[in-house]
Amino acid sequence: MKLKDRVIIVFGGANGIGQASVLLLAEEGAKIVIADRDVEMAEKIAGILKDQGKSAIGLACDASVEDDIKAVIATTVDSYGGIHGLVNCVGVDIVGTVEDTESDLWDRSMEVNLKSVYYSCHYAMPHLKKNGGSIVNISSVQALVPVKGYAAYATAKGGMISLTRSMANDFYEFGIRANVICPGEVETNLGANSKRFEEGISDAEKRIDPYRPLESFDTELRPSRILMPEDIGRVVVFLISDDSNAMNGHELVLDAGYILNTYNNNKE
Repeated sequence: MKLKDRVIIVFGGANGIGQASVLLLAEEGAKIVIADRDVEMAEKIAGILKDQGKSAIGLACDASVEDDIKAVIATTVDSYGGIHGLVNCVGVDIVGTVEDTESDLWDRSMEVNLKSVYYSCHYAMPHLKKNGGSIVNISSVQALVPVKGYAAYATAKGGMISLTRSMANDFYEFGIRANVICPGEVETNLGANSKRFEEGISDAEKRIDPYRPLESFDTELRPSRILMPEDIGRVVVFLISDDSNAMNGHELVLDAGYILNTYNNNKE
């Protein structure tokens, strides 16, 4: 197993990309902390993993609240003795241009999409420095090629790339790597509920089935393809594991050719 006994916290691990990452990391032997506002689902997934002989705990956490992050870090260290990796996979869509986005919604986007990453890394870093480890942040292709009308979201996700590079540069001497994934359109609760706020993103009927076999996925390479959470989760495992030990400070674009298609369309 690539990650046997390594302690990995997945913020936003109860649904979508985070949930797929949790399940795939656990398959590689990691001890998982699932931190999510949807604590019912976080605990349910942890229970499923325990029934399979794996190690996991589910914790309530609003990643935009500093004290919640501190509590997750403290509980993780108390439960497992340390931290070897972080996956930051929380987000909220805020729709609007810079002109029509109200300041409270702008701030909400920064708090959830960017400041949450600062909180988690700030409080986890002293523990990561003891062991070395890997940080994986989930940004968006919109950080690179913004869609019209998503100014706050694209700005926050772009800031995440810069923060990731800064951490990669600041902490490599401690054996800590930091990389960021920029997915295209993914079938997740967030993508299915592009609203000005996050109400409703945990509707049970919209949750992704993480156990669908690989052969049932749409794997055709085309720019219009909607990715599955597992497409991203497999790359999360790669970046957390030593398989990617030569990668630090990179953004990986997983978009099935979206950026290329956008460029080609703009040339026509």
